[in-house]
Amino acid sequence: MIRLSTQNEDPLHITQIAELIYIILRDMELEIVGQFPKEKVLDFLRHLFVQGGNRFSYHNIVLSELKNTVAGIAVVYKHDDAAAFDKQLELQMMNFFEIDTIHIEPETMVEEFYLDSLVVNESYRGQGIGGELLRAVEELAILEGYHQLSLNVETDNIPAQRLYYKMGFIDTQVIHLYEHDYNHLVKQV
Repeated sequence: MIRLSTQNEDPLHITQIAELIYIILRDMELEIVGQFPKEKVLDFLRHLFVQGGNRFSYHNIVLSELKNTVAGIAVVYKHDDAAAFDKQLELQMMNFFEIDTIHIEPETMVEEFYLDSLVVNESYRGQGIGGELLRAVEELAILEGYHQLSLNVETDNIPAQRLYYKMGFIDTQVIHLYEHDYNHLVKQV
């Protein structure tokens, strides 16, 4: 079942969502993941989930639930919210991890409904869940009044690129984020 997450999500689901977001942050090789124990980062992600005003809030997560397990998630938000989300995330990270400064790099472009992250639990890969989540995100973009859905995918992540191209996304440019190159893909919806 594909659905929006809720503030009253089952604690087990919140932990599963945090684990999936952690995979993305780890794969991006973000400093915060390497500097702190995994459990501390997961605590932070669980904290963000129940809060409003940040990219990892329950407001921004579409999930696939199978057999009472979060099989996959998509983190999505409007370009217009991105700067405020980034600023809030910076402040929350500095406070939670007691660090002096951190910089979140802008990822979205004007007038885009942005797919920040898409990840499927390893046990459920190859079952079409990524495509189902993408279709749900497209529907959400349309409901929100957007005509353009975008995402960034690492230039060497060929399996993900295959899915996005199959779903109708096209390359628009290469951008550099967190010391990695990403293809910025866009789909008209």
